[in-house]
Amino acid sequence: MTLALALLPFLALLTAFSGPAVLPALGLLTAISVVTLHHLNPALDTGRILFVAFVALVISIVPVWRLGAYAEQSEPARIPAALSLSLTLSVGVCMNLSAGEIFPFLSGVPVNPSAITTALMIVFAGLATLAVRPGIKFQLAGLLSACDGILLAAADTAQTHVVWLLGIGILFLAGAGSWLAQRLSLLSITSNRYEHDNP
Repeated sequence: MTLALALLPFLALLTAFSGPAVLPALGLLTAISVVTLHHLNPALDTGRILFVAFVALVISIVPVWRLGAYAEQSEPARIPAALSLSLTLSVGVCMNLSAGEIFPFLSGVPVNPSAITTALMIVFAGLATLAVRPGIKFQLAGLLSACDGILLAAADTAQTHVVWLLGIGILFLAGAGSWLAQRLSLLSITSNRYEHDNP
């Protein structure tokens, strides 16, 4: 296991604290880990690996940049609940389910166990943030963290067409989620200003 791969679950957990702020670092480490997997398994298609790394960087940097100027209503953070749920899901799933049961398209394919375990932890940490943290920006950060975990797992399969389709779908999901977050944040700002001007 490389240092980048070992740090990924920790960064995924930090999304419960920092939300979108941690996504660029998470995307960068995901891209580095994906490229490292290619060096460990040279049989993997180089173009596909570079595409996965590109998608990981795009979904972790572009939404943060686009949403930087937007605000939303402050609500209770629920950080302990998000952390508890993410740790419970990560540990429970990794102890009781195999990689093939979580990612069926990896069945029968040589898989790096460390990469798959890390991917599972990232996915469930992101889903916990999505489910528990209030605020559209934190929820989008959780969703994109889970997508980074899926990309990491997909990078370790030989089924190239599945990876391309998955990457394109994640790009679409990140774009749609960013657009929705902008609209909801704008509505929140408009509502706050209206209430302030019309008490």
